Amino acid sequence: MVGWGKWRNVDELILPTYEALVDFHKPLMVSEIGTVTQGGDAGAWVSRTMRRLQLGYPQVKAVVWFSYRYSRRADFRLRGQSAAALRAALASDYWRGAANPKAR
Repeated sequence: MVGWGKWRNVDELILPTYEALVDFHKPLMVSEIGTVTQGGDAGAWVSRTMRRLQLGYPQVKAVVWFSYRYSRRADFRLRGQSAAALRAALASDYWRGAANPKAR
């Protein structure tokens, strides 16, 4: 969710920056990403985001998840379905560094 009113997919959030950096041929890190639970399905968003990062952004090797509560209306904490979705995604060989090197 950006601007506190619209959910965005990961391509909208990082694609321009990724394209600017990928030609350096270095590992990249998404230094802060997160979502609120209001207005959508946070668990599904987390699952889609992690899968898209894995499949569409091969230079991204690390993700720092933002988990903080600003206020009742801006609660980015990982809880419930969003926490379970991230836990499941991080159990994959890709995020544990055991994926096929050709795919990276």
